[in-house]
Amino acid sequence: MQILFDTSVYENIRFGKLNATQAEIEQAARDANAHHFIMQLPHKYETIVGERGIQLSGGEKQRIALARALVKQPTFLLLDEATSALDSINEKIVQEALDRACKDRTTIVIAHRLTTIQNAHQIYVLDNGSVIEQGTHETLMTKEEGKYQSMVKCQQMERIDDDKDNILSMQKATEEEEKSILECSRLLSNSQTVDVNKQSSKTFKQRFVFLRLLSMNSPEWITILVGCMACILNGAGQPLFAFLLAKIVAVSDLPIKIFCKKD
Repeated sequence: MQILFDTSVYENIRFGKLNATQAEIEQAARDANAHHFIMQLPHKYETIVGERGIQLSGGEKQRIALARALVKQPTFLLLDEATSALDSINEKIVQEALDRACKDRTTIVIAHRLTTIQNAHQIYVLDNGSVIEQGTHETLMTKEEGKYQSMVKCQQMERIDDDKDNILSMQKATEEEEKSILECSRLLSNSQTVDVNKQSSKTFKQRFVFLRLLSMNSPEWITILVGCMACILNGAGQPLFAFLLAKIVAVSDLPIKIFCKKD
């Protein structure tokens, strides 16, 4: 399990070699296939990774931990379950970094995920603490009913099943999302149609009620006419009063000499 500290990417790699230079740290990151994603972080090598590297993915944490091991240029490298906790995408990226890190140095890899050791010069298969098979990947795969061959085939089948499950889950999520969008569109369309119909129906009902009231009161049309005229006169009283008052005020402001008669 990779361990990162709540400090910057630069400091996490430098813990492998306290007197390492900036160039050495960047080269170790390149060897660990980590430089590219580090340069995409908000503050690049000065980005804080959080407690136990919580700000990073599993593959990113693994590559920074590998860079920390490579910065001191070790002649011997021991990797214990380096890709066991990674998904297939991150596993491929980390595996490329491991293959690069294993060059020009003795490397011992302990792994249950056998894709990690396929490129090893020598593979030892252990069972109950004893070596039961040894050889390269190609040699061990030729042994019919061998332990290594059966484990490889079993893991390949598990990977195929996992890929199928991932594809099915993605398809299901896509279908559910499409159904949700269609349902929202249908509900919105129905809602708009209902609103328009309700508005039209409401306007029609209001008009119909007013006409019905007029028809019911047709025998009293003279009284209604007189009442309407009285309402008009009553409503016009205030504007007329305001108009006359304004005229009176305007006349009172005229110069006095206008009203004086000449002798």
